[in-house]
Amino acid sequence: MPPRGFYPSSIRSSLGSKNLLTLPTHMDCNNSFKNDEEYFCATLVLMVMDSGMGNKLFLDFVASLKSHKPGQRLLSRVLGEFNLRPDVIQPAPGFIGKHYDRDRVHRILWKIVRGLYFEENGRTKLLPDDRLCRCQMVSDFLFTHYSWPGGEWRGRIPDVFTYTSVSDPQTGQQRWAMRFWERVGCDLVHGIEDGS
Repeated sequence: MPPRGFYPSSIRSSLGSKNLLTLPTHMDCNNSFKNDEEYFCATLVLMVMDSGMGNKLFLDFVASLKSHKPGQRLLSRVLGEFNLRPDVIQPAPGFIGKHYDRDRVHRILWKIVRGLYFEENGRTKLLPDDRLCRCQMVSDFLFTHYSWPGGEWRGRIPDVFTYTSVSDPQTGQQRWAMRFWERVGCDLVHGIEDGS
């Protein structure tokens, strides 16, 4: 946890089950996330290539484009997500605007949270109802100024992925903060009802 594709190929061979959180899953269910996991990495890799692991992941992505037609289509889509139109509100100087496919990104974030929830609580989490959740992506610049939940940041390979979480029984919510490739943060809140 997170998916192996989030790790650069240069360290994947050294990642065994002892280094990664691996949970039992149904093969077809797990494989159904493959395209969205590739999109997640591709849409964020251009934003994280100034970090050590982010740069390695970017180089993997570029290498895959040479012989991988779906990767070329994915790159074209991701490049189209940057806000380069003058008729759209422009970000402040020094910043760039970038859109992303919310449904695909959030699907992967919820997959990760469900896995972490299972690991920490020994119970599964029902798919969240959008009325009960909030998900906010945060850039590296805002990361240090953002109000993250208290708690220890955990992660087996911190320069790829770290997280923390806090439950609030009074509000009936659990809040997760995740950081990918030392550059992109995510703040996610959901109800704490348990599934089976």
